[in-house]
Amino acid sequence: MNRQEYTTGTLHASRVLKELSTFRHFAALCDGTVKLSDGTVKVSKALLAAGCPYFKILYEFEEESQGGLHRTAEPKLDITCKTFELILDFIYTGRVILDNDNIQDILQASDLLLMTDLKELCIKFLMARIDVDNCLGILQFAQQFSCPRLVHFAQDFICQHFKHRQIVRTEEFRNLSEERLKDLLSQDGLTVKSEVDILTALVVWLNSNITATPDVESLVTGCLRESNDLKYDPKFQRALQDLRASNPPWDSPGAKRVLDALNKTRRIRFIRERGMKTVLACADGNANIYLVDILGSGKHAGAHVRVAPMWFPRIKPALVVEGGYLFALGGISTDRVLQNDVQRYDPVSNTWILMSPMPFSCCSPRVVAHAGKLYVLGGYNNENLKFQILKNLIFMLINGGPCLLYPMYVEGQQ
Repeated sequence: MNRQEYTTGTLHASRVLKELSTFRHFAALCDGTVKLSDGTVKVSKALLAAGCPYFKILYEFEEESQGGLHRTAEPKLDITCKTFELILDFIYTGRVILDNDNIQDILQASDLLLMTDLKELCIKFLMARIDVDNCLGILQFAQQFSCPRLVHFAQDFICQHFKHRQIVRTEEFRNLSEERLKDLLSQDGLTVKSEVDILTALVVWLNSNITATPDVESLVTGCLRESNDLKYDPKFQRALQDLRASNPPWDSPGAKRVLDALNKTRRIRFIRERGMKTVLACADGNANIYLVDILGSGKHAGAHVRVAPMWFPRIKPALVVEGGYLFALGGISTDRVLQNDVQRYDPVSNTWILMSPMPFSCCSPRVVAHAGKLYVLGGYNNENLKFQILKNLIFMLINGGPCLLYPMYVEGQQ
């Protein structure tokens, strides 16, 4: 006789879970307890382990430990009974009610209990409600409980909204620690009209922390940027003139501390412009270059955006980002000839310019950027495009200076 399986689909599973949800309030059907910060809750170990990885690991370990002779009768968690009941509701029903009052407790508990599905719902809740008044707190919260997607989302929101100075006016900003203030104001991605926005933020924070004794010189040199040398930079001098000529808070104690620090130092540590993003650069077989914002949350996040055509189209160039620019080194021309040119792309103007060429022609070399220099090693350089390691190390100055060739020691050869 032929056999055939019949099923009610998810209806049976839903009905069973619904019944089990009512049974959890019957003490006779519970075989375990969980000790919480403000009381205890009776649980069904099997269902708790099925819905929560933390308890699954805990009960499996207890069962395997010396044949189950040393079991922990009451696992103790730093979670309130109210929060734990909400988590049990989620385990039994797959639903949870989140609000501003319980989101922090539930996210913290889901992180502790390894419940990634519940944690993801908490992240979606916070992402939908982020604004200028809470973005700094959400960022700190996300960093504390290992939520990388929420961290990137909050950082992107802060960078995009910083230019309007709304974030600087919030209580969260005024309550930042010195370390977090420096981390915030030194970010590459902050969109600012000028460095005066950064000066304003420093002054506002100092005025709100009059009794604190921060290292103002370190804040100034670590957060501000525009030039290698403050004294001879016209743009920065204009910013200082604006600072001295403006209305409060420039005549406040915080402004005096910033100006004193500026007068004591001539050099700023960073020269990279603001507003830069971390992107992935890639090239196709038709000499097109694309940028992919893999960490952002805007409308172009994850999309391949084609940049302006290169000065000279190249196939299989080496791509590297340094100093806020994209560099394309070498490659093959459209008529299949190896090239040695170096082209630099400016994302602000969406244009390419030619730099000093490399000492030899090649395609697909290995390139590393570090401290304002490009290091190039290897690549294809013969007619048949067979891989050949070049026994040379090149470093090139970003400012357009010549490529200098240095011999690299190879074992057994000079």
